[in-house]
Amino acid sequence: AGDRALEVAWDAAAFVPAGVSTLKHYFLYSSLLLPFDQKTSEATFLSPAKVMNSVCGLERNAVRYGSPIASSSCENGVCRAIIKGVVPRRRYMLNIIAESHRGFNSTYSGMIVSSDWADTRSAMDDWSDRTTSLVGAICGTVFGILVIGYLWIVKLYK
Repeated sequence: AGDRALEVAWDAAAFVPAGVSTLKHYFLYSSLLLPFDQKTSEATFLSPAKVMNSVCGLERNAVRYGSPIASSSCENGVCRAIIKGVVPRRRYMLNIIAESHRGFNSTYSGMIVSSDWADTRSAMDDWSDRTTSLVGAICGTVFGILVIGYLWIVKLYK
């Protein structure tokens, strides 16, 4: 998906009985999980204090990510969205709410994801030979001034 980004995919919503309503749009909800947040119940998806698989639970415990997602983002029955700005080595809860044209909302089961990639950039990536030459010249000048100053002080007090 890209640097510090996750791609989320889910099956397109279906309405039963068919023809009752159609999909208006999806909403993607996310929550950065704390280290002590553990999944304790399948029925509540996380814990009874932090319900993440109901519409009201998501509205209270998670944040809506981005703008509504149109059904046109779905191809061959699979919908996709990209989440950017993911913090490495942190766990996230992700869930989708499907809203119908009749105003009814329904959630998917949700999932917990973790981004375990390593950041391979370093402070020296942009360090060029010209920068090395400049730092060397500055350090040499400062060292030369200190040595000359020291010798001048020693000669002065002799």
